[in-house]
Amino acid sequence: MALNEMSAVILVVDDDETIIDITTFFLTSHGYDVISTTNPVKAERLIKDHKPDLVLLDYMLPDKDGVTLLKEIRHKFPDTSFILFTGGGSTEVAVEAMKAGAADYIAKPFKREALLERVKNVLKVRTVEIMNRRLQQEIEEWNKELEGRVKSKAKELDVAYQQILQSEKMAILGYLSTGMAHDIRNPLNTINLFLQILKDDLSDDEQKVEYINIISDNVLRINLILEKLLESSKRPKYQIKKQSINKIIDSTILLYEHQGFLQQVEISSKLDPKNPMMEVDYNEIEQLFSNLIINAFHALKNGGKVKINTKVKGDNLVITVKDNGTGIKKKDLKNIFDPFFTTKTSTKGSGLGLSVVYRVITSYGGTITVNSEIGEFTEFIITLPLNSEKEK
Repeated sequence: MALNEMSAVILVVDDDETIIDITTFFLTSHGYDVISTTNPVKAERLIKDHKPDLVLLDYMLPDKDGVTLLKEIRHKFPDTSFILFTGGGSTEVAVEAMKAGAADYIAKPFKREALLERVKNVLKVRTVEIMNRRLQQEIEEWNKELEGRVKSKAKELDVAYQQILQSEKMAILGYLSTGMAHDIRNPLNTINLFLQILKDDLSDDEQKVEYINIISDNVLRINLILEKLLESSKRPKYQIKKQSINKIIDSTILLYEHQGFLQQVEISSKLDPKNPMMEVDYNEIEQLFSNLIINAFHALKNGGKVKINTKVKGDNLVITVKDNGTGIKKKDLKNIFDPFFTTKTSTKGSGLGLSVVYRVITSYGGTITVNSEIGEFTEFIITLPLNSEKEK
């Protein structure tokens, strides 16, 4: 099938051998490649095999008229144009042919110059139509690609915005927590001091001593929350040296194997052996995975699985931590890294574990995202640059 008019392939379908011979000789002499048949059934097979640019189709054919054949095959070959040979210049037949999908018609007997002109015009129109269809298809493909890029960039911008927002929250938390820790610890120390004095004075009253112990325990709990608050917002002293993230993950898993056994939780890992040594602080990375494993344990109330995988992708190390626990509601996903935000009903959750995870990852120039389905799974996806410049 050609777009160049002079290299076009033309099929002549007519029950008159003389018409076929004359038309073939004439069109061939003008550079066209001509094939022919007197059989309408064979005509469809020739169109399928040779994909002609133009079919000259006689209205009167054995067992079937040209318009009926045209209606049957036109939609199957959209890039092939048709000119119908009509007898006696019948206007009704011409209109019927055009409605059936013919590009033009010519009445018998016809002059060779008239036929050549019709052929050239139809082939020119056909070329434009095909180019327009291809252009339309390209435009549709470009639109789809553009839509995909817009969606991708919008998603990237949303992730970047959430990271900036989270960083601002952590900065504000750091500013507030430093002052709060000092202002709260002073009265806590005073409370604790007088509790010890009261405890000594009331040592004979067991019930009151029990009350004092409860107060003392809660004072200690407040102090621990303050320590976690400072821990989540400020970076502790660290020792950076080349470490194997895979080995840190294996060591962290060993720490929780016994708890996993008691809770009927299976912890497994699939670690990329190509993962190079990275400049990190061992304790920070261990704390990161500890918090994620503990978080998974809380979601696995009736046992289950925790899977940790690492994979080197380009200049990044991608780490996934996935559990098949209760999942996280969609409305909560955007808040899970916020300090003090927790979905746990137990009083054990301070809501600081994931904010610590976020701080550690961003301090190494990495990112963390989460996917979750209620009752199905939760998956944290961490991306760490292999050659990041450490935060000063």
